[in-house]
Amino acid sequence: MSTTVSTLITRVRDRINETSTTFYSDEFLVRAADEAQNYIVRESDAIEGTSITTIDSSQTNPEQYSLPSDFLSIVRLTLNGYDLFQTNFSEIREAEIDETDEIGDPQFFYIFNDTIHLFPIPGDGNDGQTLKIYYILKSATGTITATTDTFSLPDEYDDIIVSYMTYLAFFRGSDANTVDLDRADYVLGECSSKLISLKRKKKKSKLIRQPKFRPSDNLKERDALNAYRFNRRH
Repeated sequence: MSTTVSTLITRVRDRINETSTTFYSDEFLVRAADEAQNYIVRESDAIEGTSITTIDSSQTNPEQYSLPSDFLSIVRLTLNGYDLFQTNFSEIREAEIDETDEIGDPQFFYIFNDTIHLFPIPGDGNDGQTLKIYYILKSATGTITATTDTFSLPDEYDDIIVSYMTYLAFFRGSDANTVDLDRADYVLGECSSKLISLKRKKKKSKLIRQPKFRPSDNLKERDALNAYRFNRRH
């Protein structure tokens, strides 16, 4: 269960030794909580999402699909449940491939100008097939606006959130004329160390990588991109 904002505000007040709401108001700490959560989401790849669209070869540029508005990085792309292999624009160009000549079952994709490009271009045989994007979100799923709100991050991130909120409090200073940069730098370093440690632990239990060029139980057997290069030159 996610932690309430009020719970972590109490912990921050304990750390900065300030129970008065005159300078460190709840409103300020709520904003700090929202900023802390979004910072940690961006730095930790903590929140994953999916987006589904349907192939329609009759539309203009049926090989192009916009990325979700909250997209940060790609994890996986599937067509009807099968993985597509990631390539890039440079590899397509180096293979001397004219993409407009290639129509059929998409086997590859690349991202260019915040748009997913499928290769080959989907044909009418692909109409109705499901394109599913697995990706990392660039921000939390909601904005924190009240002490009664809960964090989008699981409670294993609580210590890191508290550290970053404390950093923001020290950076603001102990009063309107004092900024405590030394303590701010210290707790920011603490926050970074805790974040690195948690990322390392989570990485051990989860492997994120693009599929290799090989057939398996969950992958269609496909030619690698260099097969297209070979066929065009020979």
